[in-house]
Amino acid sequence: MGAEMPPLRLTIALVAVFPLFSCATLRPGEAQLAKSHETDNPRRLVTLNADDFERARGILPIADDLSLVSEDEEARTVTALTFAVQAEWLRTAGIKVLEERTQIPRDLIDDSYQARRGLPPVRDERGRLRTDDGYHDAAMVEALLRAFAEDCPEITRLYEIGRSWQGRPVLAMLITDHPDIQEDEPALLFNGAHHGSELLSVEPVLDIIEQLARGYEEGDERVRRWVEGHEIWCVPVVNPDGLDRHWHVTSSSGRNNCRDLDGDGEVGEREGVDLNRNYPFLWGEGGKGASNGEPHEPNHRGPSPGSEPETQAMMDLADAQRFVLGVSYHTAATSLLVPYTIDKALSPHPSAAWAMARELVPLMDSDRATPYRARRHLYAVDGTDQDWHMFAHGTEAFLLELPLHNPDYEQRRNPIVDGARPLWQSLLDRIGRGPTISGHVRDAVTGEPLEAAVSLDEIQWFHGEVHTAHPETGRFDRILPATGVYHVRASHPGHHTVVVEVEVGEEQRFVDIALPPLGAPSD
Repeated sequence: MGAEMPPLRLTIALVAVFPLFSCATLRPGEAQLAKSHETDNPRRLVTLNADDFERARGILPIADDLSLVSEDEEARTVTALTFAVQAEWLRTAGIKVLEERTQIPRDLIDDSYQARRGLPPVRDERGRLRTDDGYHDAAMVEALLRAFAEDCPEITRLYEIGRSWQGRPVLAMLITDHPDIQEDEPALLFNGAHHGSELLSVEPVLDIIEQLARGYEEGDERVRRWVEGHEIWCVPVVNPDGLDRHWHVTSSSGRNNCRDLDGDGEVGEREGVDLNRNYPFLWGEGGKGASNGEPHEPNHRGPSPGSEPETQAMMDLADAQRFVLGVSYHTAATSLLVPYTIDKALSPHPSAAWAMARELVPLMDSDRATPYRARRHLYAVDGTDQDWHMFAHGTEAFLLELPLHNPDYEQRRNPIVDGARPLWQSLLDRIGRGPTISGHVRDAVTGEPLEAAVSLDEIQWFHGEVHTAHPETGRFDRILPATGVYHVRASHPGHHTVVVEVEVGEEQRFVDIALPPLGAPSD
């Protein structure tokens, strides 16, 4: 059979699959137009007999509309990337399509990724690592983190804080001036890709690492102050399985992790757990639509609070570090979400997070007509990471919804990441700038640090929150909503409770509290 097709049969096929074209034949220019309308003419993976592949490329007016993906020499078949209309055209021309799949991995349609895959991390003309070379899969992120750890051993350490369902490492990079020592410093957390399909959410976290490494090397005074005065933890990919699935299985999936919910040995497109509905605080209590308890449904919250290994890794890290501030990056609503975000949760009063949000939002540039705005949430949620961090450790934990979902990297990545940069920079300044109360709680007799509960009488909490000092150093840091007089209350089992009055202006005030053991005289 030649390349010419029966006009009547072709018309019927095209109207059924792609209503945009109603003419009797699809001319070469129209085939290109069809390719540009991917919402109407989505991509397909097709399997053909090997002998039919070249003939099929000859039939299509644009040969690149059928791109080789893989060959099975034993079965003598070829898998190729094409479009729905073009696949139907091949059938009409007498080419047998053995299989047609709608699940298309992102790696097949991202030319930048194809050009960079398997190569070492990119460096600039001075040999410094760059992170703005394109969207990254889990392997690329790991390679970057290991390269930074090798390049900057004086200020970085790379930790595997857990493993995903499919055995991939959840990696956290610590940036500080003495990375091998548990220093007496406030800790901050920045993370991305709770939802693996949100590729853009990885980029600000990689940018933080690059900016701190480069600035420290260049002697930037502000960067050196941050690195020398804080423990900065960066987890670019919380959900490595979801990220890998989006890149290498199907670009229509990857939001959730890869828990096999039905136990059949495969992870279907609607399987997995939404990690940002899996944290224990008010898990499953957010009301209609906040999360879903049924497997295979959107926003599935998992079988139990904190059930997922990725969630557990982040919680264990927080329990060990007692983060003062944090940001979780997502896409794509141009919003700074302020805890508590769950409808049933009553935020502390007055709220330091909201006081900060009002200062932070004007500093950022969304690179869009719509500016960033501070919000409680976008819709009903529960089991979120930022709310759990605040509940468990008093962390002023924000969630930044970046302006777009995986936009064109070359055109939009740097303006969006640069525009969001003032958020993390301002948070690193905020603790020392004040108003803040920092200090230590120790045993009055032995001088040993105590993991004491530390609260401020002037701030009300409504869910039984108990926030303790760091177990190894006894340190606490409390961001304040405003200047004024505060009463710091410290308590610990087997000790007398002590309350200290502190007047705080636009500054960081330090106060050390000694708790007398019961039976010893108290002040």
